Amino acid sequence: MSCEVTIFPGRNVWLLARTDRDAPSYEDVIQTCAAYLSRVFGERSPEEIISTAPGRYIIGAARPVLIDAEQTAIDAAATFRPQIEGAVHGRYENCPEVYVVRADRTWWVMVGFDWRGPTTQREWPARSVNWLGIPSTGPGVDLDWLLVTAATSGAAKEPDTSWSQETGENVAETAKAVTRSVGIPVGLLLVGAGVVYLALATRKE
Repeated sequence: MSCEVTIFPGRNVWLLARTDRDAPSYEDVIQTCAAYLSRVFGERSPEEIISTAPGRYIIGAARPVLIDAEQTAIDAAATFRPQIEGAVHGRYENCPEVYVVRADRTWWVMVGFDWRGPTTQREWPARSVNWLGIPSTGPGVDLDWLLVTAATSGAAKEPDTSWSQETGENVAETAKAVTRSVGIPVGLLLVGAGVVYLALATRKE
């Protein structure tokens, strides 16, 4: 049986390592991490990825997912590894298989997420793509992604949320900022938006 990681209800904190062979920007690292996590979370967590703010996502039962990253400094020691909060319950070194990320200057990706589903296990997250562009999961010595450390830090840190709630709040805040700059009352703007919406809906009918 392959090595597994447990995802617990409440706040989970992961440290992942990512390759630098495609010379990604910070933004690329954050976005590709969100895409990768949607594969890791799997069946109990739909793969739809909703970005509600930079570095903040909703991925099924993981609500919210907060992602940050840093790259190993040029002059850093070979043993450098960022620290994460929480009680560690899994390390890739404890798996019987060999896991090695191919990187000159590793990208370290810190992920905190509130898991709203039941306790579940997943195959230890590790992914590579060969020179033909064919992806594979599991251990190896030429990996693009690897879960380095998994920890928990108690109950969920934020109230449960949803795409509609978060985007609604973001839209409202944007509307307030715009109306403050141009001097239009927020209520009038929202009413106007509602009128336009109803007009379009009526036309469709």
